[in-house]
Amino acid sequence: MDVWFHVSGLASAHLVYRNTDGATLKQLRKSGVIYKMALKLKISSKYKKMPNIEVDYTFIKDVSTTDIPGRVTLSRSKVMKV
Repeated sequence: MDVWFHVSGLASAHLVYRNTDGATLKQLRKSGVIYKMALKLKISSKYKKMPNIEVDYTFIKDVSTTDIPGRVTLSRSKVMKV
């Protein structure tokens, strides 16, 4: 299942990792994929010079849209600091 990334609490783009091998979040974190994707998101954002940015990540099935354009709610999300 694909993994969705977004800078926590700040306006920014999101990033989707195509998880073609079906790895769990724990396996992806252990292998360094989560860190690399969170860092890629930070570097491509306007927050790249800020220290210790928090990036939310979760399986894309746990991302739901809201009535407010551009806003989503997350269930079972985790945070990576980069």
